[in-house]
Amino acid sequence: METPENISVARAQSGSEDAFAEWARKHSSQIYKCSLRMLQKRKDAEDNLQNVPLQTFRNINSFEGKSQFCNLAGAGRYKCSGSLRCRT
Repeated sequence: METPENISVARAQSGSEDAFAEWARKHSSQIYKCSLRMLQKRKDAEDNLQNVPLQTFRNINSFEGKSQFCNLAGAGRYKCSGSLRCRT
C-alpha cells in the first residue's frame, strides 16, 4: 500500500532532497527526544539529531519498503549506543 511516507521515500530515492528534508523535519523531534533520553546531554542529543538523518540519507537507496521507514527510534538508539560506547 502506498502511504504518504512511502511516496516521500520514493521521491527521496529518486533524488529529491526536498522530499527528504521534509521527512527529516517531520521526525526531528522524535530523534531528539530519543537521543536526549539515552545520551542525557543536550549537546550529544543535538549531534545525534544531525547524524541520524545524514546516515539515513546516505543509505536511503537500500530501503526496500519491507518495514516502516519512519521508525527512527531504532536508528537513533543505534547511533546513541555507539556514542555511549565511545564514552567508556
